[in-house]
Amino acid sequence: MYSIALRSLLSEREENLNVKVLRRRLKDNSNPLELSDSMFWQYYRLNKRAFKYLLDVLTNSLPPLRQKFGIPPIVKLSACLRFFAEGGHQKGIGKDHEVGLKV
Repeated sequence: MYSIALRSLLSEREENLNVKVLRRRLKDNSNPLELSDSMFWQYYRLNKRAFKYLLDVLTNSLPPLRQKFGIPPIVKLSACLRFFAEGGHQKGIGKDHEVGLKV
């Protein structure tokens, strides 16, 4: 009886770890700079050069990531700019397949 419960617990932990790894890969693979120029402008309301400048400024002023699964600065900036460009979060939820900020 205990072996069944232990196997179930181990299986659940393994599944949780797999979900965390999948989320990490999604965050690592999300690069908004790979979007076309017109799509980038539509999403963020500024050009890639301005985005890179803001990213450099913010990266230098932010503390380094402490957690293994922390959110990288490029994802943080893209999420903020997307929110500011659209004035809310609900409009962009269906279109956020490029941004890995889904928890």
